[in-house]
Amino acid sequence: MIASLTALVDSRDLLRNFLSRDLRVRYKASTLGIVWSLLNPLFMMLVYTVVFSIVLRAGAAGIDNYPIWFLAGFLPWTFFATALQSGSSALLSHAPLLQKVYFPRELLPISMTLANLVNLGIAFAVLYPFAVYVNGFTALGLIALLAVTAALFLMAAGLAMILSVLLVYFRDVEFLLGLLLTAWFFMTPIVYQFSTVPEHLQPYFRLNPVLPFVNAYRDVLVDADVPSLRRLAACAVIGIVTFIASYAGFNRLKRRIAEEL
Repeated sequence: MIASLTALVDSRDLLRNFLSRDLRVRYKASTLGIVWSLLNPLFMMLVYTVVFSIVLRAGAAGIDNYPIWFLAGFLPWTFFATALQSGSSALLSHAPLLQKVYFPRELLPISMTLANLVNLGIAFAVLYPFAVYVNGFTALGLIALLAVTAALFLMAAGLAMILSVLLVYFRDVEFLLGLLLTAWFFMTPIVYQFSTVPEHLQPYFRLNPVLPFVNAYRDVLVDADVPSLRRLAACAVIGIVTFIASYAGFNRLKRRIAEEL
């Protein structure tokens, strides 16, 4: 695994090329281009705000500045879910290249995850100043937000890697992932408060690895506070352990990728 990590670091120029190409291809035929990375979450914020603040008022009861509260959870979730969806197909979509040229295979799902991270950064560049204006600012909170984002990237990149190689062997993974992400979204308190979950179910909801990330983002953007050390440690451990375990699994399965493609 150390040798694989070394090869990955040595291939950083190739990774930058993949990232640049992914960003260009994604918005190549679009008039608005990368602006869609901002318009999409804003549109979803509008929809959910109308539904939960006006139609289903109980959903937003007791939540001040529901749009900011919603986006603070929805943006990192969108990054995570989109990174898994796009990263999982990274190897299959580059089958001709993989059969002709050798390079660290993990570069493809990682570059996809980085491309989605760029979209997250653009969206937060707009949300963060507005959140600071409404809720206040703390410098340590911003530093914590960057650390939490790094941990979230590690978790997303790790899962994208293992899913991409599993999809090569088992094509049903693509359909199962769509179902899983739909259920996962509604099992994560993004449009509702965790306190509304029945008490006997809360211990199971706390097992959700995305939960501490969503809570950490809201600590900073909604409460203008710094996440607790326990929450920061949870994010770091989840991100690092997921990446290492997924990378180890990827290395065991990647040997026959070209043949399976």
